[in-house]
Amino acid sequence: MKILILEDEAIIAESLFQLLESMNYQPMDAVATPDEAIALLNEEHPGLVIMDIRLGKGRSGLEVADYINTHYSKLPFIVLTAHSDKATIQEVKRFRPAAYLTKPFVKETLFAAIELALPEHTEEPAPAPKPTIQPETREEPLFIKIGGRYEKVEIKHILYLQAKGKYTEIHLPYAKYLMRMPLTSFAAAYPQINWVRIHKSFFVNASYVTSITGKEITVQESKLPIGRAYQAEVMQRFNAV
Repeated sequence: MKILILEDEAIIAESLFQLLESMNYQPMDAVATPDEAIALLNEEHPGLVIMDIRLGKGRSGLEVADYINTHYSKLPFIVLTAHSDKATIQEVKRFRPAAYLTKPFVKETLFAAIELALPEHTEEPAPAPKPTIQPETREEPLFIKIGGRYEKVEIKHILYLQAKGKYTEIHLPYAKYLMRMPLTSFAAAYPQINWVRIHKSFFVNASYVTSITGKEITVQESKLPIGRAYQAEVMQRFNAV
């Protein structure tokens, strides 16, 4: 079954393509704009569409959702987004997606979303493999190259992550390190940590959060901003009343 990918972040698009291939689906080359997606819909007739809703230049994947509902009403689509606040969910619900997938995602959640989107799909893909990080090895440290040496970082001790362009700054109680990996990719690589996204530039380790206000969260001694788009989700995640 062919799957159309609408995603303007190249790293996420490539990751999604590889995950779909590994599950024996047939991903099409990802496109970055609604116009390209609609053209491929009409030319290739995919069996499923996975679309990001926040695209560049003010465009939205929901333009494609609207087109699907008008011209291909039986075609299922999955909405992919970094936002799960109430306003975004209410906006998306109007277009009746088959599933809703939040970033960062892992193979198992992607597989589940596809299965929910295709309840009557007869060609069953290969079962989702076990996570590459097994429970008994999840506490293994990360080694980061600093100059001519490698320093050990215990993943469970990470307080929070901060985006620095194409890099991620890793904050620990005793040091901070810069890794050449985008923020969402790093968080997705270590799903065993209870990450909470509080801002487009920050993920925090929920285990180290000490206090929350409507606009700020404290992780040990560090005070970090909560983005407006994430406030409702953060308060709900921590059962803040």
